[in-house]
Amino acid sequence: MTLTGKTSIVKAFINPKYSKAPTGFSDTRSPTLYPLILYDEATCKLYQLNIIDTPGLCEIRANHDEIRNNHQIFSLIKRFTEQNIGFINCICIVLQAGFILHSNLEAVDECIDFCGIKFSENTMIVMTHADKYNSTKLHEFHDELRKHPKTQKCFNYCKLGIYDTGILDHDELQIIEDEYLRDLVIEKKR
Repeated sequence: MTLTGKTSIVKAFINPKYSKAPTGFSDTRSPTLYPLILYDEATCKLYQLNIIDTPGLCEIRANHDEIRNNHQIFSLIKRFTEQNIGFINCICIVLQAGFILHSNLEAVDECIDFCGIKFSENTMIVMTHADKYNSTKLHEFHDELRKHPKTQKCFNYCKLGIYDTGILDHDELQIIEDEYLRDLVIEKKR
C-alpha cells in the first residue's frame, strides 16, 4: 500500500541506520530490484537475497497527473517480475501499524486476487511504524487483523504470519546529546 514504508524497510535492511522523513507522497515510481549478499555463519555460505520494492497501491503523488490506478501498477509489477525474477520465495503485504484505511483493505484484496492462492503459503504481513507502539498494543493490532471481518481474508491468506518493523527516527534522536546514550537507544530499537 502507498505510504506504508515499503522502500524504507528495504533501505533500513541494507543500512540499519537509515532514516527518512515522510513526504506524504509516493516515492517509488517503478519496481526496483535490490540484490543482497548474506553470509550464513552456521554453514559458512553466501546467499543472494533479491528484494523487489514495488510502487504502492492506491498511489498518492505530488503531481496528480502521474497517479496510476491499481490495475496499471499490477501490470507493471507483473512485467517486472516476469523479466527479472525466476521464482518468488516470499511476498510481503505491507501495512502501517495502527492505521489501515478502507482503500488499503480493498487494495489488499486486489493484491491477494492478483497473487492467487498459490502464494498464500509464502506470504506475510509486515506492519511498519511498529516502533511507535509497545508489544501489548502491537498484539492488539494483530488480534484485530485476525478477528475483524474486513481483514480476516488478508490474515488467513498470509500463512507466514505478521511481522513488525520500524526505522530509526533521527529527528527524535537529535534531542539526545550524549553520543553513548544515543548509541544505546539505536541498539535497543534494532
